[in-house]
Amino acid sequence: MPAVRKLIIENPDLVERFGDPQTVQRLHLDVSRQKWPVPGLLQCAKVLSRFEATKAKARENLKEAGGWLRWHADLPEDRLHLYPIENRDIAAGAEAILHLHGAKAAKDWLCDWRPPRVIYDCAYLLALSVLRGEDGKNNLKHHLSKLTVRADIILAILRAYREASVKPPIELVARAVKVWCRFGRI
Repeated sequence: MPAVRKLIIENPDLVERFGDPQTVQRLHLDVSRQKWPVPGLLQCAKVLSRFEATKAKARENLKEAGGWLRWHADLPEDRLHLYPIENRDIAAGAEAILHLHGAKAAKDWLCDWRPPRVIYDCAYLLALSVLRGEDGKNNLKHHLSKLTVRADIILAILRAYREASVKPPIELVARAVKVWCRFGRI
């Protein structure tokens, strides 16, 4: 894979920020070169869901990825390794759902994945991506205010705030402390 193509495929946020989102879509969805299009579909949906003009295409990508994921779920255990899904792809799908359908839908979709470590890692990646986006601190705070969030997801989100060097909302820290105090008494 040429170096530029690899850079674009592995860093869709850079292309979105400094280039054309349609470039990301073209490269990710070059299906003739892919036997497993889900990662590309989810990454494209993430980028396209950020812009009003391309939200319909993001919905199409999510729908197509959903079909492939249903197919994947029916595979025998010994064939799953042939069709990998990475945490960054799951987080990309969650971000697309966040932009298109809201925080609850993104949380529900994310919490369907297994094992629990995947949920933690993907929640971290999602929170970090939102924090690094336009008005990220306020956007993430707004989304979190509408949700009841599991303790592990709170930890992942706090980790993202630390990584992004952004002060977390006091309400989120208070929720985390409340949960930790409850478990600390057991």
